[in-house]
Amino acid sequence: MAKLYQFPEKYRLWMDAVEANDGELNSELLKELQEIDASLETKVDAYAAMIRQFQYEEEMFKEESQRLAAKAHAAGGRVERMKATMMQVMQAMQATKLKGRKFIASICKSPNPRVSWVSQEDIPEAFRRVTVDLDKPAAQRYLKEFGCLPEGFTATQTEYIKIY
Repeated sequence: MAKLYQFPEKYRLWMDAVEANDGELNSELLKELQEIDASLETKVDAYAAMIRQFQYEEEMFKEESQRLAAKAHAAGGRVERMKATMMQVMQAMQATKLKGRKFIASICKSPNPRVSWVSQEDIPEAFRRVTVDLDKPAAQRYLKEFGCLPEGFTATQTEYIKIY
């Protein structure tokens, strides 16, 4: 049985045979076309079934990933709450280091301070960052309204397979 990607070539060869027969369909050419179609139907069903199976697996893995992400988030929250409690205790005791039997807890300062702008004035020019990006929804509205886009734009319609 031919591979799915081989069908266009098989069909082209069949069309060449029809053309070589002056466009006339004889019983042999009709039989060959029926074999191509039957084989193609089998391949389409097989591919579609596999695609469906992979879609179900993808959905299952996404759900499992979300479940595990929620568990990781909960565990991270417990870590942060316990660190905050330990920090409060150490600060209340004015201790920068506490020793246990197995572990040592110490308060450390990050090497780079966190910088933020709190003034109501404009950020000084030397510290500004300006980012310009395409407003895709606005361009799509323009295309829908006027039927074309200004020079410099491209609009491509994507194609996809739908299994039903």
